[in-house]
Amino acid sequence: MSIIAKVITVVVLMAVFSFSQEQESKMRFGGRAAYLFLDDMDGFAVGAVASIRFTRFLNFNSELNFVRRTLHIPFMISCGNYPGSCFFIMKNDLSEFALSVPAQIQFAIPLGSVIAFWVESGIKLDIPLTKGTFQLEDSNLKEDTDDRAAFDFGLPLGVGLLIYKHFALGFRFTVGLTSIGEEVKRSLNQGEGSLMYLF
Repeated sequence: MSIIAKVITVVVLMAVFSFSQEQESKMRFGGRAAYLFLDDMDGFAVGAVASIRFTRFLNFNSELNFVRRTLHIPFMISCGNYPGSCFFIMKNDLSEFALSVPAQIQFAIPLGSVIAFWVESGIKLDIPLTKGTFQLEDSNLKEDTDDRAAFDFGLPLGVGLLIYKHFALGFRFTVGLTSIGEEVKRSLNQGEGSLMYLF
């Protein structure tokens, strides 16, 4: 997919940041930083947040995050003349930069005057910005790969706390719905812990 097509897609998706002129008084913007983790992945993300409040309990949240992550993909190497004679497992590290655009509905539960608890879910689109780079474990050998899907779709599920109306702590787990490539048949599942500030 061309860079122009990716940019057009992001622009269309980020139209949610100006979802309704009538909601301006209820729209808030902010910044976000997150640490990405799972058994076979680590990384970080920084980005912007837009939140539209519909009612006291219901919000629509969208984000535009710039992501740097590394996936640790195990694979088996055989060294014998027949199956099972000799094998060992190594990890192939896939590093990349990507844009991540989640759009979610939040259900908030006020806990007193300064704290609110929320649960959230929606859909998330990831767009790799660079070719993935494979690096063999404990090796300096690096190789770019073309076996990378143009988009990754996921189902985010999260919880969080809003403190003093500005600071927010969140935890989110995203279930990958698509494969990251033709040869590497695995989904992009990831967990993330985040800190957010809303103006």
